[in-house]
Amino acid sequence: MHAHTALATLRYAPDMNAFESLGTLMNVVQIAIDKDLRFMHEANLIRGGAATMNQAADKIDAGMPLQDYELASIEVAVTTMDQIFPRLDVTKLHLARMTLSAMRKAEATRTGAALPSPLIFNPARRST
Repeated sequence: MHAHTALATLRYAPDMNAFESLGTLMNVVQIAIDKDLRFMHEANLIRGGAATMNQAADKIDAGMPLQDYELASIEVAVTTMDQIFPRLDVTKLHLARMTLSAMRKAEATRTGAALPSPLIFNPARRST
């Protein structure tokens, strides 16, 4: 439900809160399924949605509407996450969330900057 709310916000009133919320969720799922051969295809679909979000980040930050093809790619990622959630271990998801938090803190320590954007696919994309 959380992902769908963020997606609806990106569709109708794009803002960085929805971007960061959905990006964090995508990252947690990606970390949870990393190296799990059962989810190789799904990981690629989620990465595609995250890559689209990275490319559209400046538009989202400006509150500009996304194109249908951009929203479609993000929606595929959200739908894919919906489909795999019932097959994911809750403990693995929790550990993935903790791992993401540690990765973000390590990146912030390394760069001396504030915590980077949650999208680990390009952590240097935003400096705020």
